[in-house]
Amino acid sequence: MIRIFTSPALRETLSELERQQLVKDFKAYVGGDFRPNFGRDVAYDHANTPRKVLFHQVRHLHLFDPGKPWEREAPPFRKTSDHHLVYCTGLIDESCYLLMAILSPEAHQKARNSAIMERLGLMAEQFRTRY
Repeated sequence: MIRIFTSPALRETLSELERQQLVKDFKAYVGGDFRPNFGRDVAYDHANTPRKVLFHQVRHLHLFDPGKPWEREAPPFRKTSDHHLVYCTGLIDESCYLLMAILSPEAHQKARNSAIMERLGLMAEQFRTRY
């Protein structure tokens, strides 16, 4: 059974309605359903990525940006934006997911900020230790 958790940081960022919709959409997405607002889904793996982020397989999902529409028929891998949903799976139970943060705007720049990424790595470590 897929279980979705949200971090305190994400809960502070979104309204309760927005959070519920994001959880619903993400659960459908990881269950295999197409979601038009979700694009490329990849791990953080650039040269300066902190070791904890790499080790705990922190990922980011590109979110639709109405200011820069995607090609309608493009495959998800080609759908990129500067708005990212950051998440990880459980270590013991990979059907558990933690939605950690939305990096927006300038997600790529924020992903190069070691302080931000170290916090995300620590958050993933704590979640994966439990799940």
